[in-house]
Amino acid sequence: MIPQHCIDKFKETFNVYPFIVELDFTDDSLVTKLLKKSLVKWVYSKTNEIKQIIQTEKLVEYDSSGIFMYYKTDDNLTFKLFILHTYDRQSVVDFTVHNILKTLKK
Repeated sequence: MIPQHCIDKFKETFNVYPFIVELDFTDDSLVTKLLKKSLVKWVYSKTNEIKQIIQTEKLVEYDSSGIFMYYKTDDNLTFKLFILHTYDRQSVVDFTVHNILKTLKK
């Protein structure tokens, strides 16, 4: 789930609680590309005893008019993307999700 402080940051920025969309991935290349030009708000990394990163969490501002994305990986190589958005950005989020799913089916 999304850490409370990330939701609080969204609320602090946009003065509303977010609408949330959750997507699961097995390959993070698409998410990495999607978030490449986003403004990073917060990052957390966890390493194991041999200094390999086994978990990463990241909150980014994808669109300054009302979209944040929270990205999470773990050592099971599962990737979760949560899109936090304001109500008026729903059509942008729908379009983005549609394109992500279309790309994944290829």
